[in-house]
Amino acid sequence: MNTQNIYRKTGVAAFVLLSLIAFAAPLRAESLIGRILFFQSRDDSNSQNERTMKDLLRKAIDNAVLELSQVNGFYHQSELKIDIPQQVKGIEKISKKLNAELFWHDFQLGLNRAAETAAPKAGVLMKEALEDLKFEKNPQEILDEEGSLTRYFRKKMEPRLQRDFRREIERSVSNQSALRSYLEFKGLYASIPFIKNTESVFDLEEKVSQKALEGIFLRIQEAEERLRSEKPESGKGT
Repeated sequence: MNTQNIYRKTGVAAFVLLSLIAFAAPLRAESLIGRILFFQSRDDSNSQNERTMKDLLRKAIDNAVLELSQVNGFYHQSELKIDIPQQVKGIEKISKKLNAELFWHDFQLGLNRAAETAAPKAGVLMKEALEDLKFEKNPQEILDEEGSLTRYFRKKMEPRLQRDFRREIERSVSNQSALRSYLEFKGLYASIPFIKNTESVFDLEEKVSQKALEGIFLRIQEAEERLRSEKPESGKGT
């Protein structure tokens, strides 16, 4: 092989390599919507779009669960903190006059500890539900505004998640002594005939499950918005 042919082949290889680099660099820096639009022009667009959106949601779920499963993940965040349910406010007010403040402090702490303890299981259930999620709209419609991917997921899968998460919350609630004491009291309270059907007899586990899922979905949506706006850092090591 003469020198001219070697130079020619080397030049072609260099051109191909540079072309690949030039193509890949902007693709890595694209937003989620940019990647969706790119794959819409390909034969495998539907499956690739679905993978892209599910990957982003999976990361958002992991971020949310990591934060909220920490001690005080719910309790020390005012917008997520689970308050004493309205149905027992009257009982709380009366019992505090009998020096029961510590019980109600422990009761509210128990509500939030139950949510924090159950958060990892919520993450598992959400990722299982994500595998079954079908995107029935055009990706551009789903991604029309910030947080819209989380809202779509929530709308489609929340009934299933509430049902499955409820069982984990029941276990978590049973491990909180103040909540166990309340549930025992509730059983006695409900057995009194003339107050059996009052608002004070309510589903504690359902309340905790609902508020915990609301908090987790809020953090997933915030994580989604961050992930959609992030771009890879450039210029490192140069």
